[in-house]
Amino acid sequence: MGRLSTFAANELLDHVFNAAYTPAASVRLALSLAYSVRSASYQWTASGSGTSEYYLQTSGGGNPNITATPGHVIANNAVLAAGTAGSLTAGQWAYADNDTLGYSTIYVRLADSTDPDTKSAGYVLAGGNPLDSASGLNEPGAGAYARQTITLGAASSRRVTQSGSVSFPQATADWGWVTHWAIMDAATSGNMLAHGRLGTP
Repeated sequence: MGRLSTFAANELLDHVFNAAYTPAASVRLALSLAYSVRSASYQWTASGSGTSEYYLQTSGGGNPNITATPGHVIANNAVLAAGTAGSLTAGQWAYADNDTLGYSTIYVRLADSTDPDTKSAGYVLAGGNPLDSASGLNEPGAGAYARQTITLGAASSRRVTQSGSVSFPQATADWGWVTHWAIMDAATSGNMLAHGRLGTP
């Protein structure tokens, strides 16, 4: 399941009410990767609730500006299950403000219940979710990655579906954890039309 971007929603409204719209000659499927939240840019702080729960802050403390649920959190190359902050079990994550922080952030309880800051850089990954504004798209930068053309059928029952499967070339280098997708109107750069989360990274 996906959602329209702000660009696509505005173009649709213009087209319906007062302006012509020329669709792109083709649209392409892009992939988006989770990024490291175990790095010098961040720190993990023990939560005042729950057992062995830690929440994400900027290095030195503060709002890490995770403005929406990351969709997926990965630790030690394993996908964590979503849970509830304050009652996470080992190997779970949540997106919440369970410590009166004034902002929502990522909470984790690692499989071994230790502090994520004791782990190596890149141990915890999150996000990759594009926002409606098109920010947040984190495409692979190498390894033979390229957006792939996608063909969509006619809209029906408030949805549009692709006409066939989409295959990406075999990666020649590790792309990382693919967590989200986006439909773009160009082979590079361009405008985001829609985006969504993969059921399984």
